[in-house]
Amino acid sequence: FDVISREELSQIDNRMKWFDELVWRAFKRGIGMHTPAVRGKLRIDIERLFRKKYLAVVFATETLALGVHSPCRSVVLCGDHVRLNTSQFRQMAGRAGRRGLDWLGHCIFLGVPHQKVERLMTSDLNSLKGHVHIDSV
Repeated sequence: FDVISREELSQIDNRMKWFDELVWRAFKRGIGMHTPAVRGKLRIDIERLFRKKYLAVVFATETLALGVHSPCRSVVLCGDHVRLNTSQFRQMAGRAGRRGLDWLGHCIFLGVPHQKVERLMTSDLNSLKGHVHIDSV
């Protein structure tokens, strides 16, 4: 059972304050930021606080969706980006409405052309093929 103590919160608060004044003020209001600019222990702090629901909102790039257990109720995809493809969309949107945690999840598109939204939602995922050969012993 992972509970965040007052002492740990104080240490995180100091790291946030050192990183950026605006980020620290947002953190005090339950808002976090998860981007490539946020690194090391601070990034781990933000992920942990988000999972424990200390942060109600996290502005993030695709970095939060990849490999980190970060369920949420809603995901907002802001803007059309050339790297936004079907697999990234599924990975990011898959954070919303996780089985056993929420009855419903929301994925909101903001500034993404309607045609691209349709393509992202209806396209098949690419097949992944590994090149590692496993021999039975």
